[in-house]
Amino acid sequence: MRSWANTTIFFPEKRRRRGRGRDGAYGEAAPPFKDVMARKPRISTRLSAASLVRLGAPRLAELLVEATAGNANLKRRLRLELAAEMGPETLALEIDKRITAISAARTRVSWRKRGELIDDLNTHRRMILERLAPVAPQSAAPPR
Repeated sequence: MRSWANTTIFFPEKRRRRGRGRDGAYGEAAPPFKDVMARKPRISTRLSAASLVRLGAPRLAELLVEATAGNANLKRRLRLELAAEMGPETLALEIDKRITAISAARTRVSWRKRGELIDDLNTHRRMILERLAPVAPQSAAPPR
């Protein structure tokens, strides 16, 4: 017959796990509860402007040069940003060169490349509206 005084209802510290424990032994005692609130703070790896500032300008420049190796649209965007920093005349010249190259092209655009061309044209349109027009409105206006 079983003695009720030795059951885990009266002595919860005697409660045992069934099966193997962490060290491979059978009947290991249940581990104590972990304090969930006592976690160590982790450094955030979420991509945001604030987290990228911590990388510093030299490291970000290296990463951008690396990223532009296979992405012509990103390379053109960076060229436009650099031209905008030099002045509105340089930016207008870069935009004019690209629009002239697109208009002089005699090849048809494949349906697979259509999205890239639209992104490229939208990038140039945004640069005209956001960077060139506020500084030099006469350069941003279409020729008559």
